[in-house]
Amino acid sequence: MSVTRSLHSSALVIHRTHYIHWLYAALLTGLLVWLGHYPAAALIFGLTAAVSLGVTKLELDVPGRQFRLGIHVFGLAFCRWQPLPAAQRVVIRYFSKLTIDNEDGAEQRNVEYIVLLSVPNSTQGVVLFRCPTYKMALRIACYVGAALQVEVVSFNQYKQEAVVQEVLEAE
Repeated sequence: MSVTRSLHSSALVIHRTHYIHWLYAALLTGLLVWLGHYPAAALIFGLTAAVSLGVTKLELDVPGRQFRLGIHVFGLAFCRWQPLPAAQRVVIRYFSKLTIDNEDGAEQRNVEYIVLLSVPNSTQGVVLFRCPTYKMALRIACYVGAALQVEVVSFNQYKQEAVVQEVLEAE
């Protein structure tokens, strides 16, 4: 993950597309060319190029009190700005869902970490991102906490709270 800053906003690159897509595109394009489907081959190759060069990015415009999260391709953002609420702190919440297969009784636990903003005088937070790993959630939460100058707390599966980042002063 990398952070870029401009005059009024900063951005955190959360996910870069893996370049393995190029291998699949090359194989599929080769097959389509071999079969004589040239327009389809060009379309597949072009779409793969656009997707492979795209990144998932979280942008914060703190003075303008707005944020956006979405895919950016060739500098174009395919997401809308949303209002950034006044936040008391950034929270990382553990969430799991247990699914049981009715046929053989096999259990599967799906775990994710939710990064959200705790809003004053509200029982619900604003969900920013759902992460498959704690490490990713921690990086996103600390980035947002530093930008908004609020503390970052984490709740584990036992609902135990831990402060993971104190309020940082602006640079």
